[in-house]
Amino acid sequence: MGERASVTGAILAGGASRRMGRRKEVLPAGDGVTMIERVESVLAPLTSRVVVVGDTPALPDHERVFDLRPDQGPLGGIEALLASGLDRHFLVVPCDMPRLTTDLLALLAVGCDEPATVFRLKGTAEPYPLPVRLDVAALPMVRRHLDEGRRALRDLLAALRPRIVDVAADRAGQLANVNTPAEHSALLTPRREPPCS
Repeated sequence: MGERASVTGAILAGGASRRMGRRKEVLPAGDGVTMIERVESVLAPLTSRVVVVGDTPALPDHERVFDLRPDQGPLGGIEALLASGLDRHFLVVPCDMPRLTTDLLALLAVGCDEPATVFRLKGTAEPYPLPVRLDVAALPMVRRHLDEGRRALRDLLAALRPRIVDVAADRAGQLANVNTPAEHSALLTPRREPPCS
């Protein structure tokens, strides 16, 4: 992969997982690893270290960052991360994106002048809110949104005016979240090739 970027990887793993009905990060992702372990394996080659944001028992050997304000969703975790003093640049990935690949994520890891970088599928208008590369310069805006009760990452990104990396539409599956039991079942079901005619 070459030299690691000067960025800390962060896995968001503090959600309530209401739609799944149980903690997502410890669910199997196939090949004997959990979802959070799969995400960690994708992040690690790109970053100087990987930290876990949230109160999960998973990845016990990794550094932890805990929310400064409880029950604020991903934005609360991002506030704590940016305020942690661990680094200036962060590559933030949720624990429920087990189809991400290192080569795709590498497109976000490159530093730039903007406070954030996100993906967008070619031919679409809205960027993905996660994964995201964030600079600590985004912290005041994050705090302002939380103070105002605005917890949506999409709103934050619109205010930050991030750099957008357009990727081919056929990579949409790599950016998919696993939020429900049906989506988790599909993750574990091997894809069958269509029969030859």
